[in-house]
Amino acid sequence: MLPDKKRVLLWVYIVLACSLLRGIFFIQHINAPLQLDAFQSQQDAGNIAINTGLDGYSIVIEPGTTFTGLINRLAAEGILEHPFDVRLYGRFSGLASSIKAGDYLLTAGMTPRMLLEKLVKGDVIIYQVVLLEGWTLAQALAAIQSHPMITSTLEAGSPEQFRQQLQELLQTDKYPEGFIFPDTYNFSRGTTDRDLLLRAANTMQKVLAEEW
Repeated sequence: MLPDKKRVLLWVYIVLACSLLRGIFFIQHINAPLQLDAFQSQQDAGNIAINTGLDGYSIVIEPGTTFTGLINRLAAEGILEHPFDVRLYGRFSGLASSIKAGDYLLTAGMTPRMLLEKLVKGDVIIYQVVLLEGWTLAQALAAIQSHPMITSTLEAGSPEQFRQQLQELLQTDKYPEGFIFPDTYNFSRGTTDRDLLLRAANTMQKVLAEEW
């Protein structure tokens, strides 16, 4: 019986040792830096949406993207080395179902765990558009619609139709010249021209109310 007990104990030790070793690898894998060098080759191939104008690289998470789909995509592009462990971490931590769409900046030294936390917080890249003092409404709208990260929803059509759209948006019965407050406005990808015009108009109303 003794040899059998020793054999059982040996297997228990082996299983424990393997589990411990696997746990160590798991922790290492979710804390290993992302392979950002892969971004350059993906950019050359045109396979990934990135922005090299920032201090790092950006990746676009489209609405409806699943955690598994994202991890598979990053692994296929060479950015993520251990997708199984990252998926496992996402599931066990309960964070996998909470990622948010948007543009995210990936910087040197960022790990899969840090990326997941960023996606759950919705810590997206913030862009800016500047509306200068003295600009007409047409100039302000042109600056807004020319920004590549703003979605244009106001269509020119005929001058009368366009005028009507602006009046309905800003709730006035006259052409809303002077309704827009000149300032620097922060926004994230997916913001529309309507959103920013309303913000600028609301800011103008608040400023006027404070001065009165």
